[in-house]
Amino acid sequence: MVNGQSTAHDGEIIADGRQNAVNSVQKRVNLFVPTAGLGTRLLPLTADKPKALVEVSGKPMIEWILQRCQNDYIDKTIVNAHHFADKLIDYLHINHPGILISDETEKLLNTGGGLKKVIRTLNDDKTVIVHNVDIDTNFDLKSFIEDLQHFPYGIAHLVVSDRKSSRYLRFDEDMKLCGWINTKTGETKKVEGSKPVFHQYAFSGIHAVSHSISKYFDDFGDVFDIISAYLQIASVVPIYGHLYNDCYFHDLGKIKKETGDTPSLL
Repeated sequence: MVNGQSTAHDGEIIADGRQNAVNSVQKRVNLFVPTAGLGTRLLPLTADKPKALVEVSGKPMIEWILQRCQNDYIDKTIVNAHHFADKLIDYLHINHPGILISDETEKLLNTGGGLKKVIRTLNDDKTVIVHNVDIDTNFDLKSFIEDLQHFPYGIAHLVVSDRKSSRYLRFDEDMKLCGWINTKTGETKKVEGSKPVFHQYAFSGIHAVSHSISKYFDDFGDVFDIISAYLQIASVVPIYGHLYNDCYFHDLGKIKKETGDTPSLL
């Protein structure tokens, strides 16, 4: 119990208040914002709070995400909690009482395991939009959701951009996921049976995932990295990348080197 608000264990997701009503639309999705990470790249800012509550330009990081992402297509919004979970749950109870909480206080599940838990507990047929909490962007999420029905069949659709990074997702000529590379170390991973690499782009931390991916998650246990899982699943069912170069994606998950006291790039 946290300040009178129930928390949940053993795979449950609890509602911290009633879900806000949204307009009835034809295409509805759920939104998952992973917030359970330890925020080690943001130390010392995360020594007494979760990464999601680190302030950026006067507002907690998660506040920017929730305000930008909410639209008529969003049905349920879910966040997970682990590092200083009580503080995050208290903040959401006061400011966003309709948010659902996936409790990971007993064990951090990483993004893959967290997504698996969310999909299975919600137990509906809606696509899940995953949006990392530490991404600052002007990406038009509503238009992306509208475009999903026109994309080729894929178990997941990953938003990518042609920006500089040390790690890239690799795609064939049809933009099907076929590998990954770390340009600093030279390490590469290949999707089994895939076509040759034709493009490589930086992952934005935003992706749309079919609820049916849940059955493929059985092979990965409770705790796993989502990109590693995608690279294995893509050998069985298509996973597509979608290039967006008309917007920006900034990483807020690390300290700006010049000042040493603020998240990067803001």
